[in-house]
Amino acid sequence: MPQMSRIENFGKYTEYDEGSDVSVAAHTITFTNARPSTDGFRVFKDKGVAYFNGNFEHYFRAKITAVDLGGGSIFLPVWMLANSVGSWMEVHLSGSPSLVVSFMDGEGNPYGIQVEEDINSNQYSNFSSFSWSVGTEYFFTVKRDESVGDYGTLYVYICTGNYKGKSGSSLLDTLSLALYDTKVDFRYIYGLTNYEKNPEAPQTISGDVKDLQLVPSYAPHPCHFNG
Repeated sequence: MPQMSRIENFGKYTEYDEGSDVSVAAHTITFTNARPSTDGFRVFKDKGVAYFNGNFEHYFRAKITAVDLGGGSIFLPVWMLANSVGSWMEVHLSGSPSLVVSFMDGEGNPYGIQVEEDINSNQYSNFSSFSWSVGTEYFFTVKRDESVGDYGTLYVYICTGNYKGKSGSSLLDTLSLALYDTKVDFRYIYGLTNYEKNPEAPQTISGDVKDLQLVPSYAPHPCHFNG
């Protein structure tokens, strides 16, 4: 992993949590019995217009410790770049572009991890070949390479033990997604957000996201990594 990055300070992010689902420490977001299809919650930061431009690599760890489907399904974004603020559904319906990594599960379907581009309210996605396990910590490397394909390609490397290429890592899957239509710069980084607001959805999920690191494609000014 490049050494220029520094772990983001979630304490300097904006937290919105109407259902008291989330607690935030400097490097960890913990969600407990969170209802991503019912309660509004998000932890995000405005990095400035077009801050995320060109190539980048982001690193984070995430773990699900409990899940109760309640006869329905779970969709929990644990990393998102966007140009507007809201739940996943609010950003989607606005037509504003986003890139998203989510834990997913649905009644009768295996647990999985999805990478998605949402642009003009159209979704393009790829899904993991393995089922995630409760209690397992996953190490994510999210990489955008704008030299691959017409508009760039997003890669998500999912490992246990450590990040891809680091000692002790075991690569479980590589998700790739050819980006569609145009090259997009992004303003907001989300460490967690809810899916939508549906008062009839009983599903709950618990876990954490930690140690988010952002590595841009250029040699950054040190202030870019103050969190």
